[in-house]
Amino acid sequence: MMFENQQYTLQCSVQNVAPVQSLTVTFYRGNTALGHLQSNSEQKKPVNETFTLNITPSREHDGAQYWCETKLELGPDGPQRPPVVTSEKLPAIVHYGPELKEPPNPDVITITEGDTLHLNCSSVETPAPHTPGHFQQIVLPTVSAFSLLNLSALSMKDSISAL
Repeated sequence: MMFENQQYTLQCSVQNVAPVQSLTVTFYRGNTALGHLQSNSEQKKPVNETFTLNITPSREHDGAQYWCETKLELGPDGPQRPPVVTSEKLPAIVHYGPELKEPPNPDVITITEGDTLHLNCSSVETPAPHTPGHFQQIVLPTVSAFSLLNLSALSMKDSISAL
C-alpha cells in the first residue's frame, strides 16, 4: 500500500552472483523500465547485493505491477543468451484523495424560483469513502455517488444580493 506523491524505495536483492560488475538490474512498472543499475563492486567471487530505486507513485499507478529483472552480461565469451532472472510482480495499491468528476461540457441548468434542484456529485478516490468505524480497502479506484443535494431555487434578486 502506498500514498500518492510520497516517495518509496524499491529494492531488488541479488544473491550469489559473480562477476557482479557484469550484472544489470532493471526496475519496471508494468512494461515500462524505470531505471537500469549496475554494481560498483570489483569482487570476482560470488556476492549478495541489494539494488534500490526511489519512486513517487501517482493515482495513475494504482494497480500497476512493480518488478525487477537481472541480466548477467558476460561478453562475447559468455552464453549467447545472457542469464536473465525476474522477480515476482507486486501490484501497487496507491491511496489518493477524492477528485470530482465533471463532464467535459456541462449542461446549462435553468431553474425557476420555487423549483427544486437535484445535483449529483461524484468523485473517484481510493480507498472508497467509508463511515466511521468501518474501514473498507479497495484495490482499484471506485466511483462513488454522494447523496443527492436538494436545493430550492432562489430568485435572481436574492442570488445577486447574496453575492
